[in-house]
Amino acid sequence: MQRMASSKGKKGLHEIFRHVMRNHQNTLEKTENATMSIGASSKTVSSSSVMPQILSSHKFSNVDSSNTGQGKLSCSNHLLTIRESHCKVQTDDYKKKESYAMKKLLRRSDQKFCGETMFGWWAIMGKEVGVHEYSTLIQICRQRARRRNDVESVLGHIGKAIEYLKEMRKCGFTIEKRTYEPFLKLLVDKGMVEKFQISKDVIRDANPDALGKIGYYEMLLWIQVGDDEKVHELCSTIGDSETSLSILQENYLVALFEKDRSENLQRLFEIMDITKVSSPHLLTKIFGYLGRSLLESIAIKFFRELRKCGKDGGKTVSNLMFSYATCIPNLTADDAVLKHEKLHKELDIKPSSTSYTKLITYLYESNEVATALGVADKMREAGQPLLHTIDLTKIF
Repeated sequence: MQRMASSKGKKGLHEIFRHVMRNHQNTLEKTENATMSIGASSKTVSSSSVMPQILSSHKFSNVDSSNTGQGKLSCSNHLLTIRESHCKVQTDDYKKKESYAMKKLLRRSDQKFCGETMFGWWAIMGKEVGVHEYSTLIQICRQRARRRNDVESVLGHIGKAIEYLKEMRKCGFTIEKRTYEPFLKLLVDKGMVEKFQISKDVIRDANPDALGKIGYYEMLLWIQVGDDEKVHELCSTIGDSETSLSILQENYLVALFEKDRSENLQRLFEIMDITKVSSPHLLTKIFGYLGRSLLESIAIKFFRELRKCGKDGGKTVSNLMFSYATCIPNLTADDAVLKHEKLHKELDIKPSSTSYTKLITYLYESNEVATALGVADKMREAGQPLLHTIDLTKIF
C-alpha cells in the first residue's frame, strides 16, 4: 500500500511538472511568434503607408520623410525600438508566468512531499535554491501551522520551518525581516516558548541586525504566556542602562506600549533616565502615553530632565509638550492650547516653530479655526515662521 501511495504521489508530481513546463513552452512560442511577426511586418509593409502613422502617433511628425536617407534611418530605428519594447513586454510576461507556475508547483507538490524532495526537483529543473525558495517553504509551513488545531500537526510544521531557518543560516543566507517577522508572530500567538528561543538564536546568528525586532517579539511572548517574572526581567535591563538605550531596549518599550502594560511602564518611568532615549518616535510615544494616563508629575519630571541636558536647545522638549497636551483625554481645544502655553512658561522654554505649526494644524483639523488663528498671531509676534501651509479647503 505504501508503494502504491508513493507511486501515485510521484505520478502526480510528474504531471504537475509536465503541466508547468508546457505552460513555459507555450509562453516561449508566443514570444517568438510575436517577435517574428514584428520582424516580418517591418519587411513586408510599405514604409510609405506606415511611416506617417508611426511618426504622428509617436510624436515624430516633424521628421522630414522626403529626406530618404534620414527618413529610412529614423523609421528603421523607430521600428527597432518598437520591436525591442514589444519583446521586453513579452519577456516580462513570461517571467511573471514562470514565477507563478513555480509557486504553484511548489505549493501543490509540497502537500505530498517533504522539502528534501522539493530541493531534488529544483535541481532537476535547474532552479537555484536561494533565500526566496527557503522563505516560500517557511511561509507554507507557517500558514499550515496557523490553520491546524491539533498540537502534533502544528509542532510538525513549525519544526520544519525551524529546520529551513537553520539551513539558511548554514548556507550563509541573511534571514530577512519579511521571513522571520511573520514566523515569530505565529510563535507568539501560539505561546511556543521553546520553539521561539530556538528560532531567536538562529535568526540572530544569521542576521545580527534583527536583534531589536526579536526583542520586541520576545516581550510580546512573555506577555502572551503571562510570565510576569520574565517581563520584569526584560524591563530591568531598561532601568539599569548606563548609556543610551539600545535598539533592543527601545523595542521592549514599544511592545509594552502596544499591550498597554501600565503597571510595568509606570515602574519603568520611576527609574529610567529619559535622556537615554534616542528615538524621537519613542519619545513621542512616551509623552503621548503620559498624557493619556494623566501622569503629569512624571511628564514634568521628564521635561525638566530633557531641558537640563540641553537637548536641541529646548526644541525637542517643546515638540514633546505638544504631544503631551494634545493626548490628555476630555480636554477641549482651548484647554489644550492653555496647557501647551502653561508647560512652556513653567519650564521657561520658548515654543518652537515645529510645536506651533503642529498645534495650529491640530486646531484646524479639529475645526477650531478661530483658536488656530489666535495661535498663529502669537506665533507671528514671537517671530516664528510657519513651517508649512495649511489646506483651508478641508475646513470650509
